[in-house]
Amino acid sequence: MRRLQSILHEYDQMIQCVAITPGMVRTSIFSKFISQKSILMYPMYAMLFPLYRYVSRDLMTGTQVVLHVATNDKIINGGYYSNCRAKPTEGKNGCSNDETVYNQVWDRTDALIKSLQNNTFQ
Repeated sequence: MRRLQSILHEYDQMIQCVAITPGMVRTSIFSKFISQKSILMYPMYAMLFPLYRYVSRDLMTGTQVVLHVATNDKIINGGYYSNCRAKPTEGKNGCSNDETVYNQVWDRTDALIKSLQNNTFQ
């Protein structure tokens, strides 16, 4: 995000790039899987549903961080948002705060996308 933000800033674009995590949100993603109600899966579902319900968020709560970032004028460019708050990024050994590392990731990703476009994927 930070590299994309710096590229857009070079071109005077009025776009902000941020990373957002809504957490675990209760959706109907598993409804087809559960609706099959296999004889083995239904008891497991019945046992785990209370835990799932306790640790996950409903749709309205899950969308709050997205709405906060989309409508707030005080967000930090290249920031990471969770629970409607900017949080420090860490990564393994602090790699997400190392400009060299995220530039290397950007360059490698860019090379992979170009190789896919040219059918020369390596």
